[in-house]
Amino acid sequence: MFTIMSRKRKNISMLYIDYDKNTENADYVEIKYRFRNAIWFKTDDTKTISNKLMVPKNEGKKEINLTVHGYFRSNIYKLLLMPDYIQVEKVTQG
Repeated sequence: MFTIMSRKRKNISMLYIDYDKNTENADYVEIKYRFRNAIWFKTDDTKTISNKLMVPKNEGKKEINLTVHGYFRSNIYKLLLMPDYIQVEKVTQG
């Protein structure tokens, strides 16, 4: 059994987000991220507690909505995947 220790500040904040296109599988791109006060993450139809996300590679722009769930709060990050980098377009508190 484990215990989740609560913090004084319960805001969700992004620590980093990284885009790795040099993975073993050339058809996918790996997005690595880390958030403060995050418990689990959701994209389209996938729920995970992992700090990585595998996305099919494409040549043009692609938008992904990453929902970060934390202690009684959630934020929605709209990510724009470009061929060479990743950009955070919009952050919405949900």
